[in-house]
Formats: sequence, structure tokens, C-alpha cells
Amino acid sequence: DTWFSSALWPFSTLGWPADTEDMRKFYPNSVMVTGYDIIYFWVARMIKMGLHFPAEAPFPDIVIHGLVRAPDGRKMSKSLGNTVDPLDVAEEHGADALRLALIQAAAPGQDVPFQIEWVDAARRFGNKLWNAVRFALPHVEGAGVPANGGYPDDPAPEAAWILSRLSATTTRFDELMDEYRFSEAYGLLYNFAWSEAFDWYLELAKGQLKSGDPETAATVGVVLRDILKLFHPVMPFVTEELWSHLVGDGLLAGADWPEPPNVSGPASFGVFQDLITAFRRFRAEHGLGPRHPLDVVIADPDGVADGWWAAQVASLAGLQPAWTTRLDDTSGRTRMVIGPLQAFISLEGIVDIEAERARLEKALVDARGLAESTERKLANKEFIAKAPEAVVAKERAKAQEAAERMAKLSAQLDELG
Repeated sequence: DTWFSSALWPFSTLGWPADTEDMRKFYPNSVMVTGYDIIYFWVARMIKMGLHFPAEAPFPDIVIHGLVRAPDGRKMSKSLGNTVDPLDVAEEHGADALRLALIQAAAPGQDVPFQIEWVDAARRFGNKLWNAVRFALPHVEGAGVPANGGYPDDPAPEAAWILSRLSATTTRFDELMDEYRFSEAYGLLYNFAWSEAFDWYLELAKGQLKSGDPETAATVGVVLRDILKLFHPVMPFVTEELWSHLVGDGLLAGADWPEPPNVSGPASFGVFQDLITAFRRFRAEHGLGPRHPLDVVIADPDGVADGWWAAQVASLAGLQPAWTTRLDDTSGRTRMVIGPLQAFISLEGIVDIEAERARLEKALVDARGLAESTERKLANKEFIAKAPEAVVAKERAKAQEAAERMAKLSAQLDELG
């Protein structure tokens, strides 16, 4: 009978009732991972049989997950014709992509309404990982990437930043895994790999790699190596293949788990990122190419910018700004506030200043009208007394937003002269 045989499974497969080496080594196990629908049929019976025969529970921890359901939330059923064959999905998108998509979607206590778009997104991440390693290989093949350790002792600011982020991510990832919060762990790792390692650090490293800087090559190598290690449990095939090219020392499946490097990143790195993002957004808003020349002056009264900023601003933002502690004449320039910094960009040749002034004045009139309308409503005692709290809070938020927009538009008009 299925229920009886499953109840004996944890120890009957290990040679019980004989005193076998497998029984001594693998019983009890550490954790049972199961759907909630078989807790009584299988899990409870395994525990009862374990307590009765070997006289010890087969596992101390039980992780209970939801069920994979059809996209509309109904349970998959052959009679309904809404089943998805995982072999078909793996054939089209890859087993790694299917595993990663399901792990990321499987939040504790929730069923998973299966969406093929999630699998396709995971497949694209696999491509991104593959391309990152392929980009790094020509730069790291000479020195080689060690299977463990190898973090630079006194890294440059850019390397210190990514190593500090790798350390924080690895530490938190391990904590989440110890708590069996798998979806959160891999969501955290996914965001770190894509947004910080691939999108930021590899861009920062390009110029240094081209110049043959060995420290940068070593940093790129160990960061990608640790990312492969961390993703290996859910993406075993692509990470094992990439390991063979990047490290080539044995199998990744048998490698040590990464130890977080003890590195502190530069305190001003977040401001640097916001500055680059602001310049890119400005170009996008005005339909300018990534290398369109801009006349920029950056006021840095607190001396936040480090020496390495200039080369990286030129590389990532495509401009060479003038740096000062204060700019008095801002006429014809628009201002961007980035934390303690202010960037003043000349609009000459980019924006028709008279047309821009007219646009800002119209926007200011609109914002003032919204603010006055909202203030009249909030001044009405009957409205305050009868309207639901959520409605009143929404009106107050609108008033605050309108006031902030008016202040911003007024400042922009002043800056145009």
C-alpha cells in the first residue's frame, strides 16, 4: 500500500532492520521538504513509524511549501486538461530556468499559479550569467581563478564596493537559507547578480580590464566564481559548465561554499550611483545619445567625490564635468540635486530656453491650481468630518505632492534666469 510503504521510506531504503553503514550515516536526516497536501498521509506517518521502529524521528525540521497550480489558480488536473508537463518546459526553456523560476515564486505559505513568463525570465538570467562569464574569461584566464579565497588584500574603491556587497549578500543569503526562506534568498541573490555585479561592477571594470589591471581581473573572477557557487543549488547545469571554464578545478558540486570577504566599501558609492543614474535619465528625457556632449558643473561643498570618480563619470556617463564647491551664476542651466551634490547642466543647444520657460510656467499654474483645489477641500470642515480617513489622507498627500512640485518648478524657473 502506498501510504504504508511511504511511511517506512526514511529507513527502509537504508537497509533497515539491519544495522547498515547507510542507516548510521543517513538516519535521521536533517529536513523534510513537502507540500501541505500530504502532511497527514506521508509526513506524519513517517514520523510515527520512525518513532516506533528506529525509535527516533526521521527529521527534526519540516519545510511546508505550497502547490504549483494552473495560471488561473485552480489545481492542475488531467481531467481539466490544465496540467503543465515540466519535461516540456525544461525542453524549451531549460531545467535550470524552470527550477529558478519555481524557487523564486515559492514564497512560504502560498501556492504558485504557474506562469511560463517566469521561466522565460529565468532563462534570460541564465543567458546574462553566461555572457558575464564569457566577457570575463579573456581577462582572467592568464592569472586563473582560484576555487576558494583569492580576494584582493587592499582593493581599489570600485573593487572594495563590489566585494563588500558580495559579502553582505552572501551573509544574508546564508541566513535566509538557514531559515528555509528559499524564495527570498534567491530573490536577493538574483538582484545582486543582475543589478550590482553585472550592470554596475562589470561596467566599472571595463576600462581597468582593458588596461590589463590584475587586481580588477582578480576581483571580477572571484565575484563571478562566488555567484556561480551560490546559484549552483538551483541552476546546477549552467553553473557547472561555466565553472569548468572560469575555474576548471574539479567539479563545482564538490567545491567549498563561499566565505564572505571581510571588506568595507566606500561610503560615497551610493551618491556616485545616483549621479550616474541622474545623467542617464537627463539624456533619456531629452532624447540625447549616451555620448552627447554636456556642459556640466558639479558643486560638491562637502568634498564627497573621491579621486576615482572622474574617470568613472567619464566612462559611465560620457562626460567630464567641472568640479567646484559652489556655483553662483546658474542662469541657463538646470539643476539636479543628488544627495549632497548639485549638478548644473547647461541647456544651450539642448533645450529652447524660452519654450522651456513657457512649459515650466504652465506646469506651475497647473500645480498651483491642484494645490488650491485640494486646500479648499481640506479646509471644508464638513468634508473632514464625513469623508473616510483614507480619502482625507489621500487629499493631504495630494496637497503635499503639489506643494513639492510647485517648489521644484519655481526653482527650475529661477535657474533659467
